[in-house]
Amino acid sequence: MRIGIITHNYPSNSKERKDAGTFVYDFAMNLISKGCEVYILSPNFKGKKENYTKAPVTWFTWLGGKKKLGDLSLTNPTHLLYLADLMIRGPIATIKFVKKNKIDFCICMWAYPSGFFTIVAKKFTKVPYGIITLGSDIFVYTKFLPAKYLISYICKNADALFGNSYRICDAVENLSKKKCEFLALSTSLKIKIPKNLKIKNKKFTFLFVGRLEKVKGPDILIESAKILKKQKIKFEILMVGPGTMYEFLKEKINQYKLQDYVKLLGPIFNRKKLSNLFLTTDSLVIPSRSESMPFVLIEAIYAGLPAVTTTVGDMKKMVNKYKIGFTTDPENPKKLAVAMTRAIKEGKNFKNRRKRNFDKPRKIYDTDVSIKSFIKKINKVLE
Repeated sequence: MRIGIITHNYPSNSKERKDAGTFVYDFAMNLISKGCEVYILSPNFKGKKENYTKAPVTWFTWLGGKKKLGDLSLTNPTHLLYLADLMIRGPIATIKFVKKNKIDFCICMWAYPSGFFTIVAKKFTKVPYGIITLGSDIFVYTKFLPAKYLISYICKNADALFGNSYRICDAVENLSKKKCEFLALSTSLKIKIPKNLKIKNKKFTFLFVGRLEKVKGPDILIESAKILKKQKIKFEILMVGPGTMYEFLKEKINQYKLQDYVKLLGPIFNRKKLSNLFLTTDSLVIPSRSESMPFVLIEAIYAGLPAVTTTVGDMKKMVNKYKIGFTTDPENPKKLAVAMTRAIKEGKNFKNRRKRNFDKPRKIYDTDVSIKSFIKKINKVLE
């Protein structure tokens, strides 16, 4: 089966571990491991690209090629021009891509803009398509009425719908009035816990991994850190990730004199270094304002790292049902500080007491089982 993955975000090289492009790359490699031929289509953006051979990538040109889609602002007239150009060039590139590579089935990552490219291409090529929805395409774009109608139309006409969380599946079904199947996919980081692991942290250490953007709540985490410091609690927060809030957060850390408590590490692309942080810290912390099922929580589950999270998306159900940490209300620094304090009071036992609790959630996110189920569904569509 020849599968075409249509995405707006793909890593420049196979070692790059940032953004949702990481998931797309890992997903492509998993499909190949099951015997599928995979081809990728993505808008071009600045930077040197790896010559991918296992899953060849077609990079198509557009006016905003110096930026990634996530960096564009709807309030910037120039960026709106870039988006308009993308909506014209994307479908044309998709039609050419499908015909050239003799694609049997298209997978859209995500409903928008890839779904728009593919629904247009389907009218000219008759090639069916499925959509894997991740979160922002459903929960952010649909706040705007025109986008909501467009995404609803794209989903209604899809031949298969998938979501990586139950919350997303419910939202997609409400939009499309069609079945959206839960697909428990994760990245390939999948940290293995080595024997005789030595942890040298003197302070209780929290790990934040994510984009430094408002939706991820890093500003809330800084406010919680301020509260913990005032209470003279010993702790440390390591914050990993890039984002537009970096300078703002740096200023807040200096303003609150949190330099000894909060470390902004920036993006870490090296898998070994990132895995080491999951293994040697005491707790993951996810202060997000909105989520579905974040990949970082799945990675923490594989690492046996408990978490303090907000109750958005599937996190409340996952963390509370399997007792792998604590949850608290979103957008509330005081309550987040209380939950973090509970973890700190348990000390090293916060992780040790929960070691066996990770077995069941690890089975849920067994990529091998999920990929086989996905391929079975696609084959059924093609019959």
